[in-house]
Amino acid sequence: MGKILKVSNLTYTYQGEKRPAISNINLEIDEGEFVVLMGPSGCGKSTLALCINGIIPNVLGGKLEGKVEIDNLDTKEHEVFELSNKVGIVFQNPDSQMCNLTVKDEISFGPENLLVKRDEILRRIEKYLEFVTLSRKKNSSIYELSGGEKQRVAIASVLTMNPKMIILDEPTSNLDPIGARGIINVIKNLNMEKNLTVLLIEHEVSSILYLANRLIIMDDGAIIYDGDPRYILEKYGEDILENVGIRIPEITQLAVRLNKKGFVISPFPLTVKEAVESILKKER
Repeated sequence: MGKILKVSNLTYTYQGEKRPAISNINLEIDEGEFVVLMGPSGCGKSTLALCINGIIPNVLGGKLEGKVEIDNLDTKEHEVFELSNKVGIVFQNPDSQMCNLTVKDEISFGPENLLVKRDEILRRIEKYLEFVTLSRKKNSSIYELSGGEKQRVAIASVLTMNPKMIILDEPTSNLDPIGARGIINVIKNLNMEKNLTVLLIEHEVSSILYLANRLIIMDDGAIIYDGDPRYILEKYGEDILENVGIRIPEITQLAVRLNKKGFVISPFPLTVKEAVESILKKER
């Protein structure tokens, strides 16, 4: 598979600030990868996401050094609307990206502005509402929806642009457990069924980390770890817990502490089921 994203020597400073929000970021992501990006608040995760989809520097300005290419398009040379069928972004608060009164109008807004034919827009509305299990809400007011339903509408709205990559910036942080579970199921299907490249930004990913091909951890505007999730957490879990200050799955925290005391769980678990299987295997 080819590279959907190439980030080279990226440094970005917000307008009016002296200190860069992110510094010397180098990153490549393959088509179809499922990447989880973690880091403490203020470390630069969301800034990196805005650089990838072109909002930085095309909308927010500031000083951008280096290069970001999404599907071979340089984000400094193309407007956000030109990049919208390459990469889409779903924000933490779905209300921040809603601009219509009804579900169907919200979902059709993007392709309408790209002059997609009406028949094709209607087809996409049906297709992606079904994908996020909201077909029965097509004619509903946005204001009648729960937080989880709004987030699913936001995802469907991005999907109607037919992007090759989707960025989800802490999409479950404001949701109750039921709403969060619904979003997690949609995210799983995005990658597994549609083979869409997924970049998921989260503080806590206990219920989905095992599905990721790759884990990237940022701190203080830089990437400090990048690799297979199991390897990263087994080798650097103690440092991540004590010094980086982010939450990793509780079962993984337990495995890190047991390993430190000499009770090595192998293979290193990312889920409770994996931990039970590894411990039972060890006891035989």
